[in-house]
Amino acid sequence: MSVRERFVHRDRMQEHHHRMRWKTLEEGIQKLREVAVLEVLFGRGGQHDNDPDKVRCTGQMLWNLATLGPSQYATYIATIHPDNNRETVGSVANKLRNYESIISGPMQAQVSAVAKELRERMEEVTEEIREGEARENRVYWTVWIRWPGTSEPQKYEALVDTGSRCTLIPSEYVGTEPISIAGVTGGSQELTLLEAEVSLTGKEWQKHPIVTGSGAPCILGIDFLRNGYYKDSKGFRWAFGIAAVEAEGIKKLNGLPGLSENPSAVGLLKVEEQRVPVATSTVHRRQHRTNRDAVIPIHKMIRELESQGVVSKTHSPFNSPIWPVRKPDGEWRLTVDYRALNEVTPPLSAAVPDMLELQYELESKAAKWYATIDIANAFFSIPLAAECRPQFAFTWRGVQYTWNRLPQGWKHSPTICHGLIQAALEKGEAPEHLQYIDDIIVWGNTAMEVFEKGEKIIHILLKAGFAIKQSKVKGPAREIQFLGVKWQDGRRQIPTEVINKITAMSPPTSKKETQAFLGAIGFWRMHIPEYSQIVSPLYLVTRKKNDFHWGPEQQQAFAQIKQEIAHAVALGPVRTGPDVKNVLYSAAGNNGLSWSLWQKVPGETRGRPLGFWSRSYRGSEANYTPTEKEILAAYEGVQAASEVIGTEAQLLLAPRLPVLGWMFKGKVPSTHHATDATWSKWIALITQRARIGNPNRPGILEIITNWPEGENFGLTDEEEQEQVTHAKEAPPYNQLPAEETRYALFTDGSCRIVEATTGWLETYPVPHATAQNTILGLEKQILWRHGTPERIESDNGTHFKNSLINTWAREHGIEWVYHIPYHAPAAGKVERCNGLLKTTLKALGAGTFKNWENNLAKATWLVNTQVLPTEQAPPNPSPWEQEMEIKFQ
Repeated sequence: MSVRERFVHRDRMQEHHHRMRWKTLEEGIQKLREVAVLEVLFGRGGQHDNDPDKVRCTGQMLWNLATLGPSQYATYIATIHPDNNRETVGSVANKLRNYESIISGPMQAQVSAVAKELRERMEEVTEEIREGEARENRVYWTVWIRWPGTSEPQKYEALVDTGSRCTLIPSEYVGTEPISIAGVTGGSQELTLLEAEVSLTGKEWQKHPIVTGSGAPCILGIDFLRNGYYKDSKGFRWAFGIAAVEAEGIKKLNGLPGLSENPSAVGLLKVEEQRVPVATSTVHRRQHRTNRDAVIPIHKMIRELESQGVVSKTHSPFNSPIWPVRKPDGEWRLTVDYRALNEVTPPLSAAVPDMLELQYELESKAAKWYATIDIANAFFSIPLAAECRPQFAFTWRGVQYTWNRLPQGWKHSPTICHGLIQAALEKGEAPEHLQYIDDIIVWGNTAMEVFEKGEKIIHILLKAGFAIKQSKVKGPAREIQFLGVKWQDGRRQIPTEVINKITAMSPPTSKKETQAFLGAIGFWRMHIPEYSQIVSPLYLVTRKKNDFHWGPEQQQAFAQIKQEIAHAVALGPVRTGPDVKNVLYSAAGNNGLSWSLWQKVPGETRGRPLGFWSRSYRGSEANYTPTEKEILAAYEGVQAASEVIGTEAQLLLAPRLPVLGWMFKGKVPSTHHATDATWSKWIALITQRARIGNPNRPGILEIITNWPEGENFGLTDEEEQEQVTHAKEAPPYNQLPAEETRYALFTDGSCRIVEATTGWLETYPVPHATAQNTILGLEKQILWRHGTPERIESDNGTHFKNSLINTWAREHGIEWVYHIPYHAPAAGKVERCNGLLKTTLKALGAGTFKNWENNLAKATWLVNTQVLPTEQAPPNPSPWEQEMEIKFQ
């Protein structure tokens, strides 16, 4: 069959290429000529004169020839330049024949080095082709940036990169915060962070933090892309993240009529001019030199405020200096240094809610959708009575001005503003919301519900006279920021841009920079377990009495806290109901206290954290006994937990040591460091608060467990059904013999092991109840003497129930079974032997447990050589005893 007959369609040419494998050179030339025939048959025009040898050899033809033939020819074929129009099928065939005669002759050895070089060149060409294809697949979008202090936007072509955690734009504008970006352009760059207005259309703008510098690449990162969905120049829709996809098609509040697009919009509240407290004495402070960068923006701002009636010229004996503050977006805020005026201003009852309490309340809503509203220049919307204005005078360029509206920087401005906005919302019967001064948030289970709530609140505020900027209205959305915190499904999280900013910070070089870093991370301390202990080396270098010295300890703490911030967990939501279990874990370490609150409902395999707290010891607390420290940790943990879940919710207490039960007797021990009043306070709060609703479980619930823990905490249904009795307590610390005080509260005394069938007792003295000592006792007393047991039973102590024990038992083929907590019959044989052993030890010690470790071996022998009465009831178990039951095959 001829070539013409075999290839009747051009579409089959690619299929033919895949069947062109050749072994000898002549086969390869024949395959190449067949492709040339196809070009003759289907080519545009008759420039080949029907001669396949005169057909121009293309790069694709050479590529197929090289890849489908022996490797010894591939390196040479790669050197033939495909862009040379003089290369035809015939000339390539001649070159290949000449090359074959060389490599098959005496010059083969000399050519091997050249062949290696050609092979490397071929790999380079292949890589260049791949990079070219990758560049062609990249997506670039046109972005408009309106930099701070400018009115005309600049146009950029930015790479859309969902792998970049931040947006980078090259410019000469410099932000106030330096930032180091690793991995950019193959290394590390020192850039700055500022906030600018960004648009993909040139019409709709939103403020966003941008990393910028003269050498920065032009990249749209996921931090910007996840904000919504977009249309490109071809009309295609792009959405990044589940929240963005779900938000598509949802009615947005920023599209409502009446919202302002003017970035300097100022309203005027329709109320009487406010009579505010007047200073008790005249304060006159002359103007300082201002930052040169702030002069022009502040001058422009004062002129605009004067035209809006917010400020006016005056003559007053009062004067306070202007204190320009640069905002994160690079723009300037006109504030006045009223610190001296604030000192002589009469007090006013504060009405601004606590920010943390608002966060706790919002957590309890567990909403699906949110919307936020920020009133534009709310302070400047509140009129002042004429007699109150002179005290707020300031001077600019030799002219004295004063505020006709409520100024920023005065200590009572937040209280007055919050109260007036709250009154306006109450008067308009606003739907359920939370308000912090001029920031408002609404929530709901559907987007439409949130839209309707937000629409009504916006209508009330506009009617009252406030101005609302379009760019300051967000939602409805599943994810939103309120008071600097990211909210989703009732959980509060650290925003991505905050994480990026903190993780990119360079190590501080001064006390001031260290304080700034601690200020940036301190707001998020509730997300970080043992925060205080981690950052304590950083606080050391900020003390006035210490010189700044950045050593290895500080560098380790700096790196660790940044890592913790980057992997911080979300907190909440706070759920309520009879099935919800709230568990408080507390611990007292060498350097301070720590506690965490977890919540679990039926059906969840893991608990959800509600918060982590920690602090260092204060004053004499470092001298407390270990018992007092543990109780102090539990006391403060109960206080913190009550703020989150309220005082009515059930709270289960899980201290690190079982030292709280005796507190329910209300008796203060005679030997302690804390005062009697402090002890009484601890006892009162813990005994009143830390109880649960199960009437069968009297008093406090104590669970010995690993710290912190997020899974399998709480009690199972089987445990709930058991009658619970309190364990017998040890003697007071001051009544213990001197030899035993060093073991009090920290040791199990001895490890007791009972064989299940015969009741044979083995004991092993241990200094501390740890998994390592448990394994050591088992190996020395059991495995090396009696062989490997089939089954071991024990209680749920942390020295038994942990990964180390589980791994050891699994490696030895031992089944380890845990007794039901607080259920003495589950360990009957052990308890009977335990009672006899204690009685024997006491008898050998002349009525005390003095030198018990020396008498342990003899006491064990005496127990094993007498008959155990089956009717003997076991004594109450001690919480400081380590015991287990063993069964052999």
